[in-house]
Amino acid sequence: IETLKIYPDEYKKEYSLIYQMTHLTKDKGCLAHDDRLDSLEIAVKECLDLLIVDADRIIREREEEEFEKELAKYWDIEITNPSWFNL
Repeated sequence: IETLKIYPDEYKKEYSLIYQMTHLTKDKGCLAHDDRLDSLEIAVKECLDLLIVDADRIIREREEEEFEKELAKYWDIEITNPSWFNL
């Protein structure tokens, strides 16, 4: 609401994120301004990049940890840093 105060009253709604979200269609030019929607898209993409987890990497790391634990039991070695043994 604060960011819309700089615009004339007749144009304020066009610069609102909610307005842009609710008036988006497949038609070209359906929005006079889509700057807030573009900003939201960028923010969501950044969040998705942070949330993506490489399942194969995690599985591989857990398998390596289990192997190291089994190896330590066999050799009766105490492991203080599980990543000491690199395959």
